[in-house]
Amino acid sequence: MQNANNQIFRNSSFSPARRLSSGIGVVVTGGPLSPERTEMGFKAIKSLGYTYSSPLSPSQYYGDYSHGFANGSVRERLKAALDILGDDKFDVLLASRGASGAYEIVPGFPYESFRNEKKLLIGQSDVTCLLVQMPGRAGIPAIHGSTLGAEFADYEKSIEARESVDTLVKLISDPSYRYELSGRQIKNGTSSEGYIIAGNLSMLVSLMGTPWDVCYGGSILVLEEVGEAPYRMQRMLMQMLYGGKLGDLKGLCFGRFSRCESKAGPTVNDVIKGFVGENLQKFDYPILTDLPVGHWGKSLPLPVGCMAVVRDENLQVLESPIE
Repeated sequence: MQNANNQIFRNSSFSPARRLSSGIGVVVTGGPLSPERTEMGFKAIKSLGYTYSSPLSPSQYYGDYSHGFANGSVRERLKAALDILGDDKFDVLLASRGASGAYEIVPGFPYESFRNEKKLLIGQSDVTCLLVQMPGRAGIPAIHGSTLGAEFADYEKSIEARESVDTLVKLISDPSYRYELSGRQIKNGTSSEGYIIAGNLSMLVSLMGTPWDVCYGGSILVLEEVGEAPYRMQRMLMQMLYGGKLGDLKGLCFGRFSRCESKAGPTVNDVIKGFVGENLQKFDYPILTDLPVGHWGKSLPLPVGCMAVVRDENLQVLESPIE
């Protein structure tokens, strides 16, 4: 059962956001980015024909740990987000990177301003804890996808990064655009439509038991991870199961689990296969693995809060995040 204190994931006033037409505002939710990768990311935005602004430089505190792992104080990061939200020249807010720090700003993040301005938040990894708040608290989608310091920075030198960014740009600029992500089916089930919850496994687990947890019932859940040992992943998946998060899904998809190796013992694939086989066979929803979502490779965007369906070996996005 879902915790009675959980926030409804997609509220009744849910509506599309405005499309990308001119400007991209870069916000710092978590850790600092190197000056080199900051400039590479800005160069990619400019090459795509868009203007950009970043009220707080993504490299402001690079190499400076006066704010712990974050690029600036909570107040600085929140103010920068508000500055972009209030500027009509910028249609979306792109996270500079993930790393660590977004969790600190969850309570004070300006969700209502996103609703009023109808702007999208885009990011992944550590930004997950903010993305999953948007459909319920702001009543608009968010995008699990490319960040300035990852795919945008690698746009010129990586085919996978270029495809990730190009798909993102189509998704947030053309409301008629529909697409699907291909994976590998490891469990059959009844195909039903559900709204997308996509994000980093450890970040979603970290929200459990807090006022910022969300309801998972009726969703298609897409998980990815980086840098976690397989035994820790198994423990987090069990926590989600015991916490009642996996019983009422419409589908479950596993993306990329990068740098999640161990010197001995079961691999990540072994963990997923064993977990599904031993714990999820009683649930009547399909399960996919190997979706192109996550760190260090192709990471196609997913509109968090929008409707999708798992059919055969594909996750099909059915609803546009923009009007």
